[in-house]
Amino acid sequence: MIVVLSPSLTPEKLSPEQQKVIQIYQQADKAKQSGNYQEAVRLYEQTVTLAQKAFGPENINTAILLNNLAELYLKMRRAELSLSFSQRAMDIAFKNTIDSFSIASETQKLDLVEKNKCYQDILLSTVSALSGNLDAVNSGLTSAFRFKGIVLEAMLGEQEVLRRGLSAEAQRT
Repeated sequence: MIVVLSPSLTPEKLSPEQQKVIQIYQQADKAKQSGNYQEAVRLYEQTVTLAQKAFGPENINTAILLNNLAELYLKMRRAELSLSFSQRAMDIAFKNTIDSFSIASETQKLDLVEKNKCYQDILLSTVSALSGNLDAVNSGLTSAFRFKGIVLEAMLGEQEVLRRGLSAEAQRT
């Protein structure tokens, strides 16, 4: 699974630093697709470093690059490294999702949850590969469950607000 950078990143909207991230990302993607994993790792690591400066360390594009690197390490059977990158990606995605949840419609919230599935998929695949390492499994599952718990809590909180609104409206009639 290759997760691409945000489609809203059009060349005219990008700074020169951001354009460089995209250029190296594309090279990394080609190296990965051709099976040159060592070169892909080198390039993905470079894009992550550049993206943290160009987009910001908490930007969803940085999370996408971290997640792609985690997936590559998983393919290379280096699950310990994959776990570190996938957890960082999940944490960034988590923060971005929670920030967006408060202003999103129900449809947008479902879309946000669906978009974040890729982070959970890589994280849970990594946890599965590390099944003999209980600390790693515990750490990975904690990250995944924390994300799911916060999303569920936000949705339940909104249901309660809706119920109260409906109850108040029913009392007025």
